[in-house]
Amino acid sequence: MPPKETPIRSDDKNRPTTERLGSTSSIKLERYETELGIAGAVVHWGEIFEGDNLRSAVLTAFEGDEDKLIGSSGFTTLYRTPILPNPSDAIYQELNAADRLVTTTLGLNHWSSGDIEAIALGSGAPVIDDPQLVDQTYAAILAQRAGIDTDIPMHETYAACNSGGYELARILRDPDLHGKKVLLVAMEGLTRLFPGFDPQVADNISLQVFSNGGAAFGIIPGIDMRYLVGTDQVIVDEGALAANPPYRHLLDPNEGPWQEGGGVSMLRLPTPEKGEIYMKGVPTTKFFIKNTAPIIKQVVEAHHALSPDHGIDHVVSHHASLPVIEGLKRRLQKDGIELDIPWVVPDGNSSGATTLIALARQMSDFKEGDHVLIASFGAGASFSVFVVEIGRR
Repeated sequence: MPPKETPIRSDDKNRPTTERLGSTSSIKLERYETELGIAGAVVHWGEIFEGDNLRSAVLTAFEGDEDKLIGSSGFTTLYRTPILPNPSDAIYQELNAADRLVTTTLGLNHWSSGDIEAIALGSGAPVIDDPQLVDQTYAAILAQRAGIDTDIPMHETYAACNSGGYELARILRDPDLHGKKVLLVAMEGLTRLFPGFDPQVADNISLQVFSNGGAAFGIIPGIDMRYLVGTDQVIVDEGALAANPPYRHLLDPNEGPWQEGGGVSMLRLPTPEKGEIYMKGVPTTKFFIKNTAPIIKQVVEAHHALSPDHGIDHVVSHHASLPVIEGLKRRLQKDGIELDIPWVVPDGNSSGATTLIALARQMSDFKEGDHVLIASFGAGASFSVFVVEIGRR
């Protein structure tokens, strides 16, 4: 049975828009505003696969082997980078989608490019392999294209699916950013690293769950959201989900799995047995349930100690897959913790952007003073689980 999806909330003014992006791709843009003053946007781009055309693409890639089809991911639509005659076209498709995301977010917040005082960016695939761009950070590229001062503070996190969630937690904890206008962006063009459905580059599960996507918000830390309690943890994964991230040349082989420096936080990932990305299916699901549930329990208990008279009003989670979400709920129920984790991202796992996509789609439910638990996690593996209090701008 397909999962019950929470509808994407949008009035007529903010109805999602779709436009062509080249001969085979599209950009879908969603706009989200709240009465509290917090606003953001979501973007997906690429060739659209759903239903029979996704099934056909997978069967063609795996020579008709129906055992390669998966049916329980919970994702009904994927946006994937197609194979293009000029590989650089994939990069510029992504940057065009990012431009729309950033400018739309500025407009929704009624900010000009000159108002931005800091940029925080999360991405699992931040390196732009183009001669004109390769020496620039992703945040600087987006700032330059949007007319934002590139001398303002910028920080980037490259931590697979945890990238966007970690950056949100980081900016809310940073006292130097309190009261400042921060552009928070999570941009994930993961499938440009394995375009098409090539089984030599990615395993059958990855080809059916990963999707291009991004989210951005205008955030004033301490005003829009206040960090209450939480934790960041690294639990080394020996290979349930392995990948060759494009930033691996920036990692110091003599340092630990989590590395910091030069305004960048990075996580080393396990090396895949073959290709660019390799997921072991059930072992991956079990790994994330086993390790995420105790961390959520720890944060829920810490929150109760801090605010015994105020429960958790909402939960925003990374959408690794529906089995992971359902498994987390069952595991937490065994420990006496009942949490509703809405399924709001049916359009694929967009790695480092997925948690913030879920946040955008849920924030119209938030009220001033609500306590929201955010559970972000990803390959490597890293976990950022924290509770924020919602404010009013």
